[in-house]
Amino acid sequence: PGQAEDPRLIPAHGALERGDFAQAIAQLRPLAARGDAEAAFLLGLALELAPEPLADPKGAHDAYRSAAKSGHPAAQNNLGAIYYDGRGVQPDFVTAAHWYRSAAGNGNLEAQHNLALLYGQGLGVAQNDTLMAQWLARAAQAGSVRAQAQLARLYLDGQGVPQDPSAAVRWFRAAAERGHGWAQYYL
Repeated sequence: PGQAEDPRLIPAHGALERGDFAQAIAQLRPLAARGDAEAAFLLGLALELAPEPLADPKGAHDAYRSAAKSGHPAAQNNLGAIYYDGRGVQPDFVTAAHWYRSAAGNGNLEAQHNLALLYGQGLGVAQNDTLMAQWLARAAQAGSVRAQAQLARLYLDGQGVPQDPSAAVRWFRAAAERGHGWAQYYL
């Protein structure tokens, strides 16, 4: 995650890497409470990934929301995922789309991919294959392997883009060279 160079966050990063969620949570809570967006994001991550009894889906939601409102792209994406899955909150595809769109606009590749899938399925947004293809293309061009493979499939089928076998091969190859299994299969 983000700003490991911030000396206040180094102990929390170390605790997370060791799987010491209790220590990470204890170190991150006061920083997050003072409005540090990166600390709030990391606190959300720790509360989401921690085993019982430390796991706290509602606390993760609140921490991500704090960081997301400060413009933290990874927190915006994770908050979108919480609403999509309904972890600690009621599932809400419209709210998931809102946070994915915010994160995607801030350059988060995972959110660009997630938002594309919402457009493809018509969840929380009007179904739109063209917008699905545009968001996948943005993520694929920035290096998202999953987006590259899915964009290739769109070019193969002509879904949201003109059918273009050459473009399909180009994107399948890009994903396959980075180990994407079904891209290798299609290639």
